[in-house]
Amino acid sequence: MEFGERESGVEYTERPGAYGLAFNEQGHLLCVRAIGGVYLPGGGLLPGEAPEDGLARETREETGYAIIVGERIGEADQVVPAFVKRGVFFRMTVDGDQQPVGPFDHQAVWLPVEDALKSLSEEFQTWALRQAMADA
Repeated sequence: MEFGERESGVEYTERPGAYGLAFNEQGHLLCVRAIGGVYLPGGGLLPGEAPEDGLARETREETGYAIIVGERIGEADQVVPAFVKRGVFFRMTVDGDQQPVGPFDHQAVWLPVEDALKSLSEEFQTWALRQAMADA
């Protein structure tokens, strides 16, 4: 599954990443508000890093939460300028209290699912949320 438009003649670099979906007791989704928009926690993997490990690292860095990685939801690609983000999506559970984080251009927010569906900035993340809701 690929979202976004590739421009002809442009060479894209593949960037593997992992992203997670965590819901709280009210059914709200953990998201990250950043300068560029609203996203699921997660991001690019370091060389040789397992998706589950990268998801735990990125979520802690972006939100301050430790997580337990759950079942895999699926994989999808998002075309962005010069890159194809190759995302693996997982269910996850927040494990403990939120810790202080940096950088300060990220803010953890819990959004109702309907708001998240309207707010997520990348189509492959909206797709993953719809997949998670269909499997619930």
